[in-house]
Amino acid sequence: MNTTSRVCGKCGAELLSDGPQEFCSACLLETGLFTNEPLGPTRSDSAGENVKTRNTRAAHQHTKVTDFGDYELLEKMGHGGQGLVYRARQKSLNRTVALKIIGLGQLATKTQLKRFHLEAEAAASLDHPCIVPIYEIGERDGSCYFSMKLVEGGPLDEVVSREPMPTRRAAELLAKLARAVHYAHERGVLHRDVKPGNILLDAKGEPHLTDFGLARLAETESTVTRTTDFLGTPSYMAPEQARGRDPASAGLTSATDIYGLGAVFYHLVTGHPPFAGGTTYETVRLLLETDPRQPRLLNPKIDRDLNTICLKCLEKDPKRRYSSALALAEDLECWLKHQPIQARHTGVLARGRKWLQRNPTAAAVMALSFALAAAAGWIVWKSEFIRQPVVTNGVAVLPFENLSGNPDNAYFGDGIQEEILTRLAGIADLKVISRTSTQQYQSKPRNLSQIAKQLGIANILEGSVQKAADQVRVNVQLINAQTDSHLWAETYDRKLTDVLGVESEIAKRVAESLQARLNGREEHALAVKPTKNPEAYDAYLRGLAFEARSYRYTYPDLWRKAVDCYQRAAELDPNFASAWSRLSGLNAHLYFSHSAETNSAARGDAAKRALENAQKLAPDSSETLLALGYYQYWVLRDYPAAKTTFARVSKLLPSSSEAPLALALIAEHEGYWDESVDNFERALSLDPRNVELLNAAAGSYDMLRQFPAALKLFNRAWDITPNDPDAMVVKASIYQAQGNLQEAAKLLTEVNAQTPTAPAFNIKIIQLRFERNYDEAIRLLQARLAQFHFDSQHEKAEAEVDLALTQRLAGDLPGAKLTAEQARNTLEQLYKDQPNNYRVTPPLSGAYAVMGEKDMALQAAERAITLMPRAKDAVSGPSFEENLALIQMIAGEKSRTISNLSQLLQTPYDSLIYYTPITPALLRLDPYWDPLRSDPAFQKLCEEKQK
Repeated sequence: MNTTSRVCGKCGAELLSDGPQEFCSACLLETGLFTNEPLGPTRSDSAGENVKTRNTRAAHQHTKVTDFGDYELLEKMGHGGQGLVYRARQKSLNRTVALKIIGLGQLATKTQLKRFHLEAEAAASLDHPCIVPIYEIGERDGSCYFSMKLVEGGPLDEVVSREPMPTRRAAELLAKLARAVHYAHERGVLHRDVKPGNILLDAKGEPHLTDFGLARLAETESTVTRTTDFLGTPSYMAPEQARGRDPASAGLTSATDIYGLGAVFYHLVTGHPPFAGGTTYETVRLLLETDPRQPRLLNPKIDRDLNTICLKCLEKDPKRRYSSALALAEDLECWLKHQPIQARHTGVLARGRKWLQRNPTAAAVMALSFALAAAAGWIVWKSEFIRQPVVTNGVAVLPFENLSGNPDNAYFGDGIQEEILTRLAGIADLKVISRTSTQQYQSKPRNLSQIAKQLGIANILEGSVQKAADQVRVNVQLINAQTDSHLWAETYDRKLTDVLGVESEIAKRVAESLQARLNGREEHALAVKPTKNPEAYDAYLRGLAFEARSYRYTYPDLWRKAVDCYQRAAELDPNFASAWSRLSGLNAHLYFSHSAETNSAARGDAAKRALENAQKLAPDSSETLLALGYYQYWVLRDYPAAKTTFARVSKLLPSSSEAPLALALIAEHEGYWDESVDNFERALSLDPRNVELLNAAAGSYDMLRQFPAALKLFNRAWDITPNDPDAMVVKASIYQAQGNLQEAAKLLTEVNAQTPTAPAFNIKIIQLRFERNYDEAIRLLQARLAQFHFDSQHEKAEAEVDLALTQRLAGDLPGAKLTAEQARNTLEQLYKDQPNNYRVTPPLSGAYAVMGEKDMALQAAERAITLMPRAKDAVSGPSFEENLALIQMIAGEKSRTISNLSQLLQTPYDSLIYYTPITPALLRLDPYWDPLRSDPAFQKLCEEKQK
């Protein structure tokens, strides 16, 4: 291996050979083409101009038109070790091309000419959209050349020199390149110099592989005489290339290009090549003797699967890499679809084994050390000198017991508990479990140690509240659950008018007992009394209790009651910042989740007014910032701004799961599914028994079609609330998505027309439709329409559309049209009042479709997509495409329907028709799609298996 490093005296390029020339081949060639160009250092060179500056100057030096046979050289585009690349006009065909020129008379060596012809021969045999095609090969005045398609854009190395590429974009790009390389391999062509500089991005950002200067026909033994030049670029070459003339590695395979693809991918996502020493020798030494740093250590946005894919490409042993470039592309595509990858994670043992193989002497020393350490560890363990560390700064606040004798006063204890938690969550030196993880426990339970273990903390705060007339007694005690010792206890006897601020006193005493250090901001927050008005405070506590008892979108009546309480509190004390913040957040939530209501716009306006009041009073408080984040998220849908706000909240409330949960949900809507999963995991680490959080995280895996992971989280939620009927029916929807109707039916037996939650009832109707039991489905829908109190006219109209579609399936076309007409009348008025409400148009399109108004149905379905495209919302956007597919199918547009369904099968989203994204099993089961059964393309969709 040659280790001498010299540079070209003209352009500064590194010379790796021991030849006598002072300049690289490209500069010698350029001098021959342009005799007016001095060969040697210019005045600026001698003045100390650095190599990078010289390269830049040389790359742009010649812009004048120069004849080269049938070509006019317009502009120099590239300068490499083997030749020059120009933008040129081919005069005979009047087209602009990229022209590569190499060699000049006796200056071109036989080896260089041979490599050139191999490049041209190999590249000209390939026809692939991601490989730059060759137009013409020729020779003029001793200079060889070939013309290629001109790719407008720039080389990938210019992109990666600025900053790492987003991981998803990098994976998409590399998957395309891997398929192009596999295409070349199938035709016996190896590239052998895959690097960012040989990848061009066109105007649309699509990649094109070029420069097969090191390629060869695999079935032909190379007759190129080896020089001491490396056939490749050191930072991207495979170890078997770096070994040079090592006979054992002389035969390169497709695994060499797979390594190059991995090295490019590494650079894209980390901003650095896998190995880069100060010299060529140092780079090659690192390549041969060390493993690359894990990409995740350089870029925390890289998840474990992508980390595994990248490192598998970079295995030293070619046999341990992907078996083909196609296998690499398929793994990347699985990752992009959020499906399991085939590559296996390299564990600590595997990495250690490879290190030991490279360092046998050190291995022997380490083995002896480990043996001694193991013996010492056994002695220590037997002597019980070392115990497991006890978490001393974790605390959970259990539900406060209501000792008032009046159930109506239970709200007071709920509110006090919530306020204590809010204050404790703002102390960075404590780990605090939220109320959502503790509300399933009883007040003053006996099994404190078990509860502490379940929650992962050491300390529990118990309490009771007794409210009578204008007197309040609050009794609290802090217990170390592991030792069953009381750390602190206190009783607060106050008049109702003087109870304000007792939560701050309790929180401060808890912090002192657990030896938590408070900074100035935290001490100030604990000292602030939220209001001086006891009546306003009482209304505020009632609102907290209603809010704590609600669950996501299932009980909007409780949210509205909480809104009324916060509104009253704010009216009684206009300076009550916390009341304004809570009022804003709840109105924003109702705006987001029930935007089809006629008063949804008013909800958004109310959220804005309340937020403005909170910002005037306490602009930097955690509660105000939470309200701001929810307004940005739920009302404005300004996801980047909301993420910034919730990131601030995370710093103010380090123990609260609320901000990580919001960040997870926002990432879903942006389509950043891996980021969403990471935030869910972070939230669950803070709030492990939060049923709402567990179900939300499970819902994310559900949308990703990772049903086993979703069921695992759902089961954790069901272990906490085993009698929750709403949670059980969600499991039924997953069984439906997997085609298991028998198991789904078992979970839906108790659902009837009076079931309070819409998801449970709708999943029951879907089950009956799959079973083709139309009569029972129609009976249930009609009973619900006649007896059930719907939350809004929009919700009732949706049920009418479901009935109309079911009547249509049953063959009752007159009844279906009559029902659809009733729904249409309601929905048209809602649409007239709210023309930009994307939730109104999908059921309206269904009503039109059943009535036979094809054009209006398609127009309404397409309107929803216009209002909420997937680019704006990755969760909701595709669901409107799903609705459009159903309308297209009813309208007889089969090919468009199949095309949309095919795309949706590869997309994570929240379904409008089902409660999971569409799957092959759902397509097979649902009679909605019966008109497509005979189409081979649809049959293929039904047979496709999800990985």
